[in-house]
Amino acid sequence: LEVPNLGRHVLGVQDLGRYKATALAEQLRGQLPHINVDAINKNYPHARPGIGVDAPDLIVSATANWPAELRLMNALTRAEHAWVQLTWAEPHAVAGHSVLADSKSDPRALFSDEGRFLRETTKWPTTSRALPGCAGTHQPGTFNRLQRIAGLAVEQAIAHLLGRQQPEHLAWLGDDVTLQRLGGSWRNNVVAPRGIRERTLSLHIPVRAP
Repeated sequence: LEVPNLGRHVLGVQDLGRYKATALAEQLRGQLPHINVDAINKNYPHARPGIGVDAPDLIVSATANWPAELRLMNALTRAEHAWVQLTWAEPHAVAGHSVLADSKSDPRALFSDEGRFLRETTKWPTTSRALPGCAGTHQPGTFNRLQRIAGLAVEQAIAHLLGRQQPEHLAWLGDDVTLQRLGGSWRNNVVAPRGIRERTLSLHIPVRAP
């Protein structure tokens, strides 16, 4: 955990310099003592999930790390994983996404070869200002908006684990007034009338070619 992470992470200053997985596992054990939580301080794919009966029901990735997530999606299309969920926020967390996919769908089609998400909902003026990690584009009011996006992903994951087996891209659009105040605007492919408070779109995921 580094200082730029603090504006968007549930961990705090007391965990600076620690592995996020270890610190988060300790926090979850303290809050939910009836569950087992294991921390693995490795990057995917060095810490490969189990297969067969030991395979996870769902792999959730919230890293927004394109090389790692591309490897994860490639493994999904090879049916090495059953279900994968990718979730992240756009700049300033005025919009966010949660993509739930199985091996029959192709979430890679939602990204360019360089990893740019093709369904971005917001756009921002170009700036030459250096930002201290991605936390620099998540101010002010970041944490509150990130909780909406995290809640979106949690609800999607819970619905899946309780039996809703349907690939889906959920896009959360935040407050139009906040977007304008921070200097951004909606992209042309998003129907977002001025003055909306917030809303969620349910979009399809392309099917993998046979």
